[in-house]
Amino acid sequence: MVVNIKKVLFLLVLSLVTTSCAFVPEVDKDQGYAKQCDMVIRKLNLASVTLGHLNCSVGGGGDEACLAAIGVAIPAVTLVVSGSIVVIGNTLHWVEYQGKCESGYVSQYVKFFKEKLY
Repeated sequence: MVVNIKKVLFLLVLSLVTTSCAFVPEVDKDQGYAKQCDMVIRKLNLASVTLGHLNCSVGGGGDEACLAAIGVAIPAVTLVVSGSIVVIGNTLHWVEYQGKCESGYVSQYVKFFKEKLY
């Protein structure tokens, strides 16, 4: 079996750069307006976390596949899934803000129409 040393080194460097990294949604700490408007849905941020030491010693010649899975698949999959959760959550947060807060579009239009009618 011929080992392509460039491929192995590339996968090793790639896995060292991104190994044990995952992305998770977290609640934003600065939400003073959310308390004033009595909002339920909180604004989210995307954070990166370390997963700890992941061992890649499978022993059956699948080291390259293991390094690629840990170095590329875990960060990519968690980025897509957690990023989708953050986008959907922040969209719902924005819609709730527009409806509940006085500075939101819905509240401003209701106030405008009340002033015109009365």
